[in-house]
Amino acid sequence: MFINHFQGLVEKAMPNSTAAPAKAIFEYENDLRLPAIALKEIYEALKDAQSYATLCEKLGFGPRDCEHLAEIEVANKHWAKALEWLERGIKLERGRDWKNEGSYWLERLRPEILRKLGRKEDALASAWADFQGDPNDLSYQELM
Repeated sequence: MFINHFQGLVEKAMPNSTAAPAKAIFEYENDLRLPAIALKEIYEALKDAQSYATLCEKLGFGPRDCEHLAEIEVANKHWAKALEWLERGIKLERGRDWKNEGSYWLERLRPEILRKLGRKEDALASAWADFQGDPNDLSYQELM
């Protein structure tokens, strides 16, 4: 019921032209941004990666979206898909200033996902690079 309500609000507020490139969620007006955020939260709670990704294809992906999608895939034990979302999010993160849509946790998730995929050497290299980039207690704990 709630999903249909928010989907209707998003569809009503979507620009008529599909020629416009997708934007970051914070670049949209409130009439589209707010129901889209609510819909993303519902999809995340339902662990519905497909619906979440479909919405992002219409509006645009941000690093935080990729983080959420990776977390959904981790919860569903789809490690390879989680790694794909993680890598996509890291690439997006490096491409521009995302303000509040950036994701600090993308780099932190990488070693865990790589370990689950049996790529222990890559996981260690990732944790070491993270530690070298920002040596602190948290990155040290991840390294250990």
